[in-house]
Amino acid sequence: MSVASLIENYGYLALLVGSFLEGETPLVLAGFAAQRGHLELRWVIAVAFIGSFAGDQLFFYLGRRYGPALINRRASWRNRADKVYRMIERNQIFLILTFRFYYGLRSVTPFAIGASNVPRVRFLLLNAIGALLWTIALGWAGYLFGRVFEMWLDDFKRYELYVLGGLALAGVIIWLTNLYLGAHKPKSKDHSPGGGDV
Repeated sequence: MSVASLIENYGYLALLVGSFLEGETPLVLAGFAAQRGHLELRWVIAVAFIGSFAGDQLFFYLGRRYGPALINRRASWRNRADKVYRMIERNQIFLILTFRFYYGLRSVTPFAIGASNVPRVRFLLLNAIGALLWTIALGWAGYLFGRVFEMWLDDFKRYELYVLGGLALAGVIIWLTNLYLGAHKPKSKDHSPGGGDV
């Protein structure tokens, strides 16, 4: 089975799982694959929206249920959670709409928001809007990235799998670097949640 066939047969499933867990790289790759004709951009956006929205709703409720204890058990999350609590105090609506765009804070933010007293319905509505904005922006970014490469290279068809592989490898390297750096940050002493209804 060729790489193109794998993308066409399993691309949406991989995107659903990737966007549920974190998702920037899978979404950009899926947008790129849509530009190359292996996937459809409208379905890329729809699938990534479902995965991102569902994942962050789950993480919000885990944060609501287990609270700071869950965050404090993960050394790599402590300092980032403190940043999120401060952002909640400043402007929780803006944070919920945009947290997917904050690399390094994205994974911990829904847990921290859940651990604060942000109302459930507010998070649900703003999370849906934020997920839609994020999927459209990154899906189109991947699509346009493919268009630029197509214009730049005369025989792009020959190189498209190398570009996809390079993007995937870059995403994995960034993700692993972020995990490593997060695990080796100094521990924070103040882990109490902030927040409040706005």
